Amino acid sequence: MLPAPYSGILVAGSILAISYLWLGCRCDSLGHDIKAMEAAKVQLKKDILNEESRWTRMKSPLNIEMVLAKHGIVMTWPRQDQIVRLYGGGSVDMPVKKANHSLTYIKREKVVSYD
Repeated sequence: MLPAPYSGILVAGSILAISYLWLGCRCDSLGHDIKAMEAAKVQLKKDILNEESRWTRMKSPLNIEMVLAKHGIVMTWPRQDQIVRLYGGGSVDMPVKKANHSLTYIKREKVVSYD
């Protein structure tokens, strides 16, 4: 049997060694998790760019005309009663940019609801 001071040093050394090994394993585990998350982030960025490109192509005027023709939808100009005219002045209601890029507010004459 070892004297008490040597036993204490041996126990403290063992605890330090086990703690070092546990911290090393934990850091490796976190490193693998971070690497996997970074790879997922790169893939998500690629997916976002692909979807934005796809959406831009889908909403192009040529594609919209092709889809309308494919489904047999005929678009016409609105009737006079379907037009909403906006005039300047009056009560402050809705912001609009003018040609000179200054912000002004206009009053709505008619509100159209699609309920």
